[in-house]
Amino acid sequence: MKKLLLICCMLALGGYLSAQVPLENPEMYVGAQAGMTGSTVHFSPSVDTEPFMAFGIMGGAKWRYIAEKHFGLQIELNYSQRGWKETNSYIRQTDYIELPMMTHLYIGNKVRGYLNIGPQISYLLAERSMQLPADMSGHQYEKLQNRFDYGLCGGLGFQVRTSAGSYELDARFNYSLSNIYHASKTDPFSVSNNMNIAVCFSWMWQVQ
Repeated sequence: MKKLLLICCMLALGGYLSAQVPLENPEMYVGAQAGMTGSTVHFSPSVDTEPFMAFGIMGGAKWRYIAEKHFGLQIELNYSQRGWKETNSYIRQTDYIELPMMTHLYIGNKVRGYLNIGPQISYLLAERSMQLPADMSGHQYEKLQNRFDYGLCGGLGFQVRTSAGSYELDARFNYSLSNIYHASKTDPFSVSNNMNIAVCFSWMWQVQ
């Protein structure tokens, strides 16, 4: 099911790309972004987590190229804090470096609304536990077993283009298709995938 979802997303992207009108003057932007994240992990069998209550920070660099009317590509390299918070106050915080590769769809000129959507790959840099509960017998208290993570991300935002650069504000949702723990029939969890939301502010400079 997860692979089918990813394939359908890429086929839809290919169909949209083939229907676009080239721009006479393509646009290229580079810039930086920073923001806040709210994260959780979907476990099956379930764990008593609080939805999107593991707060963290994110930031990084991004590049955007627009060669078609209303259509472009955006690649980012970010540091992002994820994790989960349980109802017993236990918090697991995880640090990832992530590489989103997204389709950029926009409307407008000086002020633009946009949709970014596409795949994302990530790598776990570090993890830490906070506010430890009295009972730590659950398997979710073990160290993460899979460092590589992949999934889909997408979100909405708006851009204001000025002579001093472009200013952007967007909100996005990231859904991992991979698991943070092993998920064979003999493992405790059949599902353990990251989910997080992020709100970020960006400054972009047009270099072309």
